[in-house]
Amino acid sequence: MMRMRSLAGALIGLMLAMGGGHSQDFGMVMFNDSIDLTNSYVAQSAMASVANANAKANARRPGSTAGKKALRTLGFRRDPAVSAKVKARFRSQLVQSNPAQAAIVDAALKADWLKGYGAEIARPNGLDARNLADAYTAYLVASWALVNNVETLSARSIKAVRDTMRAAMIADPKISRMTDGQKQEAAEDLIYNTVLVMANRIHISKSGDESLQRSAAKNYSDLFQKQGIDLAALTLTEGGFVRR
Repeated sequence: MMRMRSLAGALIGLMLAMGGGHSQDFGMVMFNDSIDLTNSYVAQSAMASVANANAKANARRPGSTAGKKALRTLGFRRDPAVSAKVKARFRSQLVQSNPAQAAIVDAALKADWLKGYGAEIARPNGLDARNLADAYTAYLVASWALVNNVETLSARSIKAVRDTMRAAMIADPKISRMTDGQKQEAAEDLIYNTVLVMANRIHISKSGDESLQRSAAKNYSDLFQKQGIDLAALTLTEGGFVRR
């Protein structure tokens, strides 16, 4: 079983105290009001279909565990120039949404969020840090957990969502036409925002502030509602998402 709090703590420790070994958070909740999930490079429809799917149907879906050749459609080689572009854009978005906290944002972004994500979120939970569908999976599951105030998740549940997401995106012809740079850019956008969700989650958990939890839940719920996904209406089972 994976505890959201301990996982987030380990990651935020990497981000804000590299080498210090102490779990930290931003000291506040921050939102990125500028994230664009309708980016033409990403499979918005795949995320909606996975989130609104029936777990039993997912389990019966042929090819839910994609082969290596198919998975290459979702993978990418990392270009440092693309990573720098994504990081700069994320920094700009976060400061625009939280203008009084620019110094805190800059201090946090001195650490390697992509490395922390790979070591503390992706690999321990069976996700590939260089796979577009897996980046979607991490962001979707982390956001669902925040909206529903859930701290404990099973690795099997995450794997079920991952497999369904991979199958949905492999079947999308738009994905096969994407360049490595386009896949990397879309995935790293999601990765930075996944880290942000988890930083918010650990701060809320530490503070015990129920009004802050409700405010954060509404923010992420509203964001996904715009994409036709009602996170509050979903339950995450070992077979994936099901409607309550």
